[in-house]
Amino acid sequence: MNQDPSQQENGDPSWQKNHDSSRRESRDPFIRIDLGTCCACEKTGESVRNLVMLPELAPVAGTGWGCAVCGLAADGAMAVMCDACLASHAEIRFAMSGYATDRLRIERKLLEGVHEHNQEHHRTEERQRARQMMQEQLVRDRRNGNGNKPGKAWRRNSKQRTQKHH
Repeated sequence: MNQDPSQQENGDPSWQKNHDSSRRESRDPFIRIDLGTCCACEKTGESVRNLVMLPELAPVAGTGWGCAVCGLAADGAMAVMCDACLASHAEIRFAMSGYATDRLRIERKLLEGVHEHNQEHHRTEERQRARQMMQEQLVRDRRNGNGNKPGKAWRRNSKQRTQKHH
């Protein structure tokens, strides 16, 4: 909504009305997007808002889910479900074909191929994350005076290390 700045300066009341309404809309904490029918019960409405990743390939490459950790392309099939079907773990009978906002569906049994994470990359990521969390906790403990203080063996070895370098 681009308004001419001169309208504001000239006291044009329509500028204030448009400005206030756009500000109110931007404060809405919920984004409402029509995702079409539920892939389980085919119901429509505001409760159809839950995106689900499926382990099959999407019918249209590049329009599904992917993973930055293991380098998986965005080719995974997706479904959208209403709140009731998600809560009851209803069988997903359809998948989205294309982007979610396209609202197109394909029968799930027609999907071909498997789309799965490379678990080795995720295990490496988990180990790195655990190591980082332990290091951060050690730093917090030391700041609070609760950390492990180096023992005599560490100090003795530290002196030996510094003597070697001189």
